[in-house]
Amino acid sequence: MENAVAVSAFRNFLKQVFRLNPLITFRVYPFEKMVEKYGTAQTIIEAAGRTNTGINLVGGIAAAGGATSLGTTGNCGCN
Repeated sequence: MENAVAVSAFRNFLKQVFRLNPLITFRVYPFEKMVEKYGTAQTIIEAAGRTNTGINLVGGIAAAGGATSLGTTGNCGCN
């Protein structure tokens, strides 16, 4: 169960690092609530590895668009 505690704490840490301030505690649950919801250590660890596919897709598109913009900015003649 101690691995599940570490995984859950790390997942919550990542949520807080990558979110903007108004959302820093959104869906950050204490370990006791994770045990109540998932039951076993293995299930908690598996749940910590899941991500939101839609949000990941939007982030990937935004990153690709930003990279494209940065890569072509030198040719715009706006300097």
